[in-house]
Parts: sequence; C-alpha cells; structure tokens
Amino acid sequence: MTSLPVNAAKKATREGTAAPVPFSYSDDEDEDGWMPFRRSAPDTEKIRVIVEAIRLAEEDVVYDLGCGDGRFIIECCRLTNCSGVGVELDESLLEKATRNASRAPNIRAKFLQRDFVAPGLDLAEATVIFLYLLPEALDMLLPRLRELARTSSALRCIVTLRWALPGVSPSIDNAEMNFFVYRAEDLRSKTESPA
Repeated sequence: MTSLPVNAAKKATREGTAAPVPFSYSDDEDEDGWMPFRRSAPDTEKIRVIVEAIRLAEEDVVYDLGCGDGRFIIECCRLTNCSGVGVELDESLLEKATRNASRAPNIRAKFLQRDFVAPGLDLAEATVIFLYLLPEALDMLLPRLRELARTSSALRCIVTLRWALPGVSPSIDNAEMNFFVYRAEDLRSKTESPA
C-alpha cells in the first residue's frame, strides 16, 4: 500500500480548484502489453469535467474501484486536494498507479491491492465512488452499491464512465463525455427492475 503526504500548498484558480500543472502518465510503459481500457483511460480534461460536475472538494474521499494506472484518483487529488483510494487487483497496474502517484508529490492518495468484489473492502468513508468497469461488473456490484447508499451517511455519489448502472436513473447523464452520476438517493429510491 502506498500513501502519499498532504499537499501543503495548492494554487487556486478563480473557480477554487487547483491550477493544472503539466503531468504525464506512464501509459506507454506497459511492459506486458495488457491493461484494461489502456487506450481509453479517462483523459485529464474528462476528469476535470467530472470533478466540476460532482463539485468535488477537499473534504471528499474518492474511491476508484479497478483504478488501473491511478489516473482518476491522482487527478482528483491534484485538482481539489481531496483524499483518494485506488483499489486494483492486478499487481502490475498497482505498481503503475504507485509510480504515477510518485510523479505527483504531495497528494493524499493511497493504492490497495484488493479484489473489490470480495467481501471485506470497507467503503464506509467513501464520499464518491468512481467505476470504469464493464457492464457485467457494474451489475455484480449494484446490490452492494444499493446497500452502501442505504447505510452510509458519507456517500454523496457514484460516477460511472461509459456504461450506466443497470436499472438506475442517473442524476447526471453527460452524453458528450460519456459519464453518469448517481446520487446516493438515486440508488435508494429506485426499486430493482425484474429480469
């Protein structure tokens, strides 16, 4: 597990978010040639739009389940100084996320090697959960997300990229950038549709 220190000095733009600083990710360092969504990882502009759409703030704790190279967590932390937790099962991707985070000093991010589907991953502190997963994985996670929405006082929203949560109407459906935002209430209020 990697944990990086708090950023003591962030420059703020007029909108109150940290000023973007040039940053590169290790996309082209994929030694074994395998990375899910390798060429379609969310770019920094898309992440900035998501951050603004959900009004991400310094007090938020963002979890990225299946974090890959850590890009979403790192950008969220860089832009808002929030805390981030990336969860990834694949060791090589976890190492890549850790390397990428080391290039962005003074962010509050940590990365865990865990199977986010298996029991035992505590999401109680999450205020935002980000999911860039295949529809089958979203379907598998939906009961757990509904339960979390019912029981967590911290959870504000869940963001999915590319695919929507099955049977749940999003609060935000950004067709241009292809992401969906679900408030905790969205998951509590909708009953599951019959198969």
